[in-house]
Amino acid sequence: MQEQTVFIGNIPIMNSFGTSIVNGIYRIVINQILQSPGIYYRSELEHNGISVYTSTIISDWGGRSELEIDRKARIWARVSRKQKISILVLSSAMNRREILDNVCYPEIVLSFPNDKEKKNIGSKESAILEFYQQFACVGGDPVFSESLCKELQKKFFQQRCELGKIGRRNMNRRLNLDIPQNNTFLLPRDLLAAVDHLIGMKFGMGTLDDMNHLKNKRIRSVADLLQDQFGLALVRLENTVRGTICGAIRHKLIPTPQNLVTSTSLTTTYESFFGLHPFSQVLDRTNPLTQIVHGRKWSYLGPGGLTGRTASF
Repeated sequence: MQEQTVFIGNIPIMNSFGTSIVNGIYRIVINQILQSPGIYYRSELEHNGISVYTSTIISDWGGRSELEIDRKARIWARVSRKQKISILVLSSAMNRREILDNVCYPEIVLSFPNDKEKKNIGSKESAILEFYQQFACVGGDPVFSESLCKELQKKFFQQRCELGKIGRRNMNRRLNLDIPQNNTFLLPRDLLAAVDHLIGMKFGMGTLDDMNHLKNKRIRSVADLLQDQFGLALVRLENTVRGTICGAIRHKLIPTPQNLVTSTSLTTTYESFFGLHPFSQVLDRTNPLTQIVHGRKWSYLGPGGLTGRTASF
């Protein structure tokens, strides 16, 4: 085994005033106010005056998912703005005993609106295949296997929704769960509890959430922003190392650690962040007071924040 010390890149150092010198310019990173990760329930009126209840699962790293129950008491899992999957597919892909042990309304979760849908997703294997075809948007006839089941769970529950420690705490508190804090990914048990509470909302039990209230907000500090960039750099470095290893195997070469790990991924990621990110700004050095004010700014905008489509009164 060969052991070497590898240089992975440079990180700009922050001085005592909270600023960094990048390419000879004083730059400062401002904080961001975001929606706190967790689950939120709300209701909206349709054009015919009927209330539609939805629950939104907001992740700390990844996208957001929505569960909604329509006027016919059908429950849908919305994975994008234009795509939604019946909760029947999700529930049938899980263990039936797991559903009965974790929900208060199993007769609603396990009910089929018609015989055609019951025939298509009557078994666990067919439900997993149906879910894979709808979620992964693949054609043809995939064959059921354990690897396909693991891949689907990784794509939907892990890569799509990482709650983080704050999100796990909020999820446990809102849904009365006792899942350990180190389980930071969305679990099937979370989904079942969310569906159960959504059905309760339909029956008039429970309280709705005000997503705009300050108690449902959190501060993404400078440390959080830089930590996200470091994680992004490590993902890029991992892809680079994998590509280098595949090339070495193809050419029958033995790579060394210094050949595998380069400083390009980390250096370019931080250069791009400090040079192009909207929260990395040139420090206002008009006078000492403007420097203090600039360092204490918060923003609702930016990546993951409010946009022209989501901002409203």
